Order: sequence, then structure tokens, then C-alpha cells
Amino acid sequence: AGARLDAGTWEVPAELQLVLDAGEIAREEALEVFNMGLGFVLAVAPEAADRVLEELRSAGGAPRVVGEVVPGSGVAL
Repeated sequence: AGARLDAGTWEVPAELQLVLDAGEIAREEALEVFNMGLGFVLAVAPEAADRVLEELRSAGGAPRVVGEVVPGSGVAL
């Protein structure tokens, strides 16, 4: 399976953006190497998303939906 991410759902940390700009690192490479500042990502069934988000919030997290699993391979923005 592949993933389609909505790049507008999270902010790339300023420190990471400096590294990307200084190193002239392509966005595709940055996604693979640095995860673009996303951190930990969970893939869950759509019908479980609300429950999982609530559980993570109740545990003190700040989860958000950043994309979806799609047919194919790789990541598309």
C-alpha cells in the first residue's frame, strides 16, 4: 500500500527547514530520511480513526490525521 499525505496538516520544524535549505535536500529525500518532522505515524482503519485519536488525546498526545492509505506504493503529497 502507499500513502497520500496532506502537507498542510503539520508544520515542518524551523530547525529541520534550515537543514533542508542549507543542504539543498529534495522534498522526496527529506520525507524518507527526516520524516519531515512528523515523528511517529500510525496507520489505522478509517472506522477506527476517531477512537484512536480520542485515546491518544486522553493520554496527553496531540494527534492529527495527516493523510490516508491508498493503493500503490510510496508516498504522495
